Amino acid sequence: MTEQEFRIKFKKQQFQLRNVLNRDAAIVAGKTASDMFAKNFERESWFGKPWQEVQRRMPYNYRNGKQVKNYHRGADLTRPILTGRTAVLRRSIRYKPLGRGGVVVFSDASYASYHNRGAGHMPKRQFIGPHPSVTKAIIREVNRKINSIIKQ
Repeated sequence: MTEQEFRIKFKKQQFQLRNVLNRDAAIVAGKTASDMFAKNFERESWFGKPWQEVQRRMPYNYRNGKQVKNYHRGADLTRPILTGRTAVLRRSIRYKPLGRGGVVVFSDASYASYHNRGAGHMPKRQFIGPHPSVTKAIIREVNRKINSIIKQ
């Protein structure tokens, strides 16, 4: 490789790396995080910490201190927690790049924060938010993208 070829290659890689850090990293981070948050619904947990069981899957419930038979039938007895019949909450996870490598991951379901944080008698069943596993996965994916440019 001549000095001129090296300079051209170096400038190209420099441009590509700048794009990764300023634009692509946000997209990679958003996609990675949103995919991982969606998996919480499959696991019915927050990265290994199980969500509290729902009453509709229990054979008996308690009302006014008395044990009563569960009135739910069919798929309601086995459907995963927080999925509902339409899985709207799971499908509501979005991400938005903010520029200069920043990204925000959110749910656009109006009731998401009640489930994510808990509210009154509703237990907390977190499915979205900061977690070391997400950070580690994002770093791994961005590094993979950077390494693919450097190895060219």
